[in-house]
Parts: sequence; C-alpha cells; structure tokens
Amino acid sequence: MRKSAALIAAAMLLAAGAVCASTTIPHPIDSYPPITAEQNACLMCHQLAQGDKREKMQIPVSHAENGKITRNQCTMCHQPAAK
Repeated sequence: MRKSAALIAAAMLLAAGAVCASTTIPHPIDSYPPITAEQNACLMCHQLAQGDKREKMQIPVSHAENGKITRNQCTMCHQPAAK
C-alpha cells in the first residue's frame, strides 16, 4: 500500500510540473511506527538543515515552513532501498 501511495503522489507531482528527485532510504523501516504529524521516527536521526546548504542526513529547508517541518510524510516520496 505504501508503495502505491508514493507512486500516486509522485505522479501527481510530475503532472503538476514538479521535479521529483527524492532519495532512497538506505535502511529498513519496517519496524518503525506509522508516520504521523505528531510522531515521526525519522526525526530521531534526521534534523532540519539550518540553511540552504545541508549536510548528509539533514532534512532540506524546503520541507519546512517557519522552522517547523511541514512535509513530514517521508515515505510519500522516499522509499526504502530494495533488499
């Protein structure tokens, strides 16, 4: 189900003229609880970048508004690497 939702989201972005070049999640996430606005296990390791240039594992500022992450449904665009 996750994969089909991500494909639909990507198709919608492409249809709207957006560039979709999301990275792959290089580690398993099967044991993570579902991502919600209130609970996101990704944020245990990944923090919001402080400027336009970001370091590895930082969330780009394009995913935030006024310093708060607003694009928090990570698996809509980012999928785990194939096993």
